[in-house]
Amino acid sequence: MSLRPVLLGSILCLLAGCGQEQQIYDNPHLITDRDSLGFGLEYNSGAFVGTEVSDTLRIDNRGSQNLVISSVELTGDAVFRKDNVTSTTIAPLKYAFQVVYFKPTKVTSSEADDFKGQLVIHSNSETDPDKVITLRGRGVKP
Repeated sequence: MSLRPVLLGSILCLLAGCGQEQQIYDNPHLITDRDSLGFGLEYNSGAFVGTEVSDTLRIDNRGSQNLVISSVELTGDAVFRKDNVTSTTIAPLKYAFQVVYFKPTKVTSSEADDFKGQLVIHSNSETDPDKVITLRGRGVKP
């Protein structure tokens, strides 16, 4: 008897998330894949000064009705920018992406010196109509 089919089936089951069903809500329900973007800080790193890097946020609609994003607002230090997504509609159980860019203008060496900002997603989500994503980045010497 070979263990190969058993192992392969187990691996496929794990990759597919066997038995883990997502909760579906009656109304639009915005969920993001994370609440902050760190542009390398999560790896105790940063971005080279003068170099632009990007990070992508996934926005899911876990509701059974359309999620209407009316606007995406970016505040904070001018080193952050976003794709010009003004508004969009995400169908039930679908998702969209928002790209945010970071281009540090100076070297920062501590949390107090890091560049900071916020991305606010305004929508008709019943639970989180003004979802705030924290932005933080560090400039490092090239």
